Amino acid sequence: MKKFIDGFPSKVDEYEDLLTKNPIWLGRTRDVGRISLEDMLDLGVTGPMLRAAGLPMDARKDEPYSSYEKFDFEVPTRTENDVFARYQVRVERCARAPTSCGRPWMVCPKAPGRPPTSTWCCPTGEDETQMEASFTISRS
Repeated sequence: MKKFIDGFPSKVDEYEDLLTKNPIWLGRTRDVGRISLEDMLDLGVTGPMLRAAGLPMDARKDEPYSSYEKFDFEVPTRTENDVFARYQVRVERCARAPTSCGRPWMVCPKAPGRPPTSTWCCPTGEDETQMEASFTISRS
């Protein structure tokens, strides 16, 4: 896991270089798929779509679970509110992932009955209410 996390930022840069200035990608994503923030909120839209419309809403910050309250990270946003802005929000989240989510084994308690190479990053009672709360994080 640590090896993957350490190498991940350079891969994100590589993938971004392939797409961000590609004229075909830009033509298919810029000024495409716009929806008003009001309509998104009425429809219950969450995640990158809201953040690409300028609303810094992120469940990990707004209602932290599984020790996210112990991490300091920014919520990436854009204001263009199109498919390209959603892509940028996702890429920025991936680029920041090693610092915002790449350290969970440092704050999660050891899990009873789990191998010594893993932790259970799920406070009691959260495992049935938060999907991400049930992930096992490997220490190797």
